[in-house]
Amino acid sequence: EVERGGEHGHRAEQRTLVVVEEVVAPLDRGSERPVAVVDGDLPGAAATVARRLDAMATLPVDAMSGMDHADAHLMGAHVDMASGRLATARAHADALAGLPFLREEPHVGWARRIEIDTLAGHHDDALAVAERFRDGWVRAGRPQVNNFGPAAYAVATVHGMRSDEAARAEW
Repeated sequence: EVERGGEHGHRAEQRTLVVVEEVVAPLDRGSERPVAVVDGDLPGAAATVARRLDAMATLPVDAMSGMDHADAHLMGAHVDMASGRLATARAHADALAGLPFLREEPHVGWARRIEIDTLAGHHDDALAVAERFRDGWVRAGRPQVNNFGPAAYAVATVHGMRSDEAARAEW
């Protein structure tokens, strides 16, 4: 844990800012960013995600870098899922779900895990996480977030493959 006050805290905040501004931000703005997937360059996108995660490995997850950590793991999950590296994609989804600032809203991180478990054929796991996802989503006030759509469709797909039409329709 990073001390928030005093000289040590100030140095840690400066280091975070330098790494985010000089290492992470250029990857987001540069031509190599994970959006390369749109051009069909999965290896390039995966390399960018790996460089980004390496650059961020020493950064504390705090107000300065928290969303960068979340975005890097989100992109990692999507790029690895698209590349068929489902075990690595699942690790990114778990890292995303485990971020400290998602403790109160863990369903935000679990959405990726549902998608990946469905594709990997881990249907029991996908349905177990789906129930926790739904509980969190309801507690959060049922926000209409398009980012959650693929997870809901994945759960509906599992129910459909199991011929449970009522559960499929519910999702």
